[in-house]
Amino acid sequence: MQIVKNIDTSIKTVKSMTTTLLSNLIETGTNGMYVNPNVITSELIALSHVPINREFKRRINKMAKHFKKGLKGQNIFVVFRVTENLEFNYHGETISVEPGLYIADGNTRFESMRTGKIDTPDSVTAFVFDILNEEEFMDEYFAIDNQAATENSTDKIRGAIQFFGMNMNSTKGKGGSFASALNFSYPGDPKDSVLEKVAFFKSELELLDECGIFNPTEKDIGKQHIFGACLMAAKLYGQPPASSLKLKGVLQQLSRLDFDSLITQKDKWNGVTAMIYQTCEPHRKKWVPEEYMGSTKFASVEPCYDFYLYCLEMAMTDKLLDKTKGFKPSNWKGYYEETLDQIKND
Repeated sequence: MQIVKNIDTSIKTVKSMTTTLLSNLIETGTNGMYVNPNVITSELIALSHVPINREFKRRINKMAKHFKKGLKGQNIFVVFRVTENLEFNYHGETISVEPGLYIADGNTRFESMRTGKIDTPDSVTAFVFDILNEEEFMDEYFAIDNQAATENSTDKIRGAIQFFGMNMNSTKGKGGSFASALNFSYPGDPKDSVLEKVAFFKSELELLDECGIFNPTEKDIGKQHIFGACLMAAKLYGQPPASSLKLKGVLQQLSRLDFDSLITQKDKWNGVTAMIYQTCEPHRKKWVPEEYMGSTKFASVEPCYDFYLYCLEMAMTDKLLDKTKGFKPSNWKGYYEETLDQIKND
């Protein structure tokens, strides 16, 4: 191996303090990948994280006991050197990443050092990857992800929320605690990235958060299948403006009503009342098999989503049904698959 000559250090966001990182790089056997075996830690700790990185500050306490072991691998970090302006387009959202240096692997460790949870070594080892385009940026980051096997779906959702600059205020919303809902409500390829799925439902997720769906009055409403059905309904009824306004009122009703305040008209119920009643008293009406309530098993998806989507349509159309004789499984059978097709083609 040899010291790389004439490496460009003029990238506009690179701080002047990064001289030892860039000037002492050594070539590896892989094109576009270099290593600095002895870079001053303070130079790396000052760099920004990649925009799609997990919300690493939440993981400090969880990882502290592992970091305190002082394992050799903990002093190896990965830096992306972005050499061009990058633009990422997801369902109408455009995100830009400027040229510069970004920490791609090691942000939780650095934050642990900043907060005094672990000691800060004088120097560490850094691998530097040249990143030339958007595809390479994503592929390299998620390859690191998979090798480390440290991020779960919730971590990735939080990274996507941060990447898109989404306005989420509830604890569950900000925490990305809707992974099952996102996966089952998404009409595209299930293997699509979390970024694709969050981008598809970006405005709908913000609407659910605004309307209180992620922190409802009745805690039983705060379940994954209800989140997912509401996401699909938000996509389905989000336009035109009159429909969107109506939907917002329905979602607010669903989140704010409690079991003792259900809206009825004699013996007739609307969709929101039916949803809350079924969710809070699943052993009574059994419009959805009781064992599926609160479950995220695959067998529970279609029965729950069918019923919830039907109830949301009832609420949107101001339809009332007799609470004893009006609700029949044949009424809502197939709503889930039909709605997936509709929102996929919109």
